[in-house]
Amino acid sequence: MMSYIELISVAFVLAIDAMTVSVTNGIRLRNCRIKDALLMAVFFGGFQFIMPLLGYAVGEKVASFVGIMAPFLACGILSYLGIRMIMESRKNEEEESGATKERLGYGELTLQAIATSIDALAVGLSFCIMSDGGCGKLISSTVIGVVAFGCSFIGAILGKKVGKLFEKRAELIGGIILVIIGIKMLIEGLVK
Repeated sequence: MMSYIELISVAFVLAIDAMTVSVTNGIRLRNCRIKDALLMAVFFGGFQFIMPLLGYAVGEKVASFVGIMAPFLACGILSYLGIRMIMESRKNEEEESGATKERLGYGELTLQAIATSIDALAVGLSFCIMSDGGCGKLISSTVIGVVAFGCSFIGAILGKKVGKLFEKRAELIGGIILVIIGIKMLIEGLVK
């Protein structure tokens, strides 16, 4: 059985990737507003909430497959988005600011949220295998989602501040960071 302290610790670990991607998004937006930070937080927190519940629903039968494929899926999605950002930064080098996006599209946010919450799906599966997960599936998923929401919001605001330091290369740096996160997730998944 998992205690609340353990659950909160797991939630923070799961939120790290979402927070890092939010920082990257904050860097690449021309003007990351509170509204943008909240939108990112809703996407990342929402997916972090939903994925453990899906993990519970899927159960033991798919646990080994998702566990094996999760690092590959996360790496593929984040690397795709990162490479696309790097290529866009090359096109936009003539512009004054490296922060080339006015707003993030729902499709892009959805892909980012899926990529950063695949681990939460695996956590939901593991909770299912451990019977009730200790704290209960709804409470566990809510804690995971709320922590991801808060970390993502803070990440986007931090990204806005950092973006001002690296304006001319923001999209290039953001793309590189996404590729690195994807590779890190792959390596961590393969080492487990």
